[in-house]
Amino acid sequence: MKLKGKINKKSIKKILKTTFQIGKAIRLTKLSDDVFEGKHPNNIQEGYTRRGIMIVPPTIGERFWLQNFSTSPVTKIINKHKFKTMYSTYKIEYL
Repeated sequence: MKLKGKINKKSIKKILKTTFQIGKAIRLTKLSDDVFEGKHPNNIQEGYTRRGIMIVPPTIGERFWLQNFSTSPVTKIINKHKFKTMYSTYKIEYL
């Protein structure tokens, strides 16, 4: 996809909407604990899953929210199914 002109928040949101399926039911799975070595302070261990509707896509620098659950801030978007946070790696499955 080629962008003409400046890249701004609106064009970034447009790209994300084409990449992530906003408004779709998903299952979020914690693939790995990249920092706490299995001793997460909130007891969110590797393999943890949560289902809900994705309202906002993972966005670098912001927490990813799924109902009343949130991750630490997103640091890297790997692809439309995986992203990394400050402490973990997560997988999105569309239901």
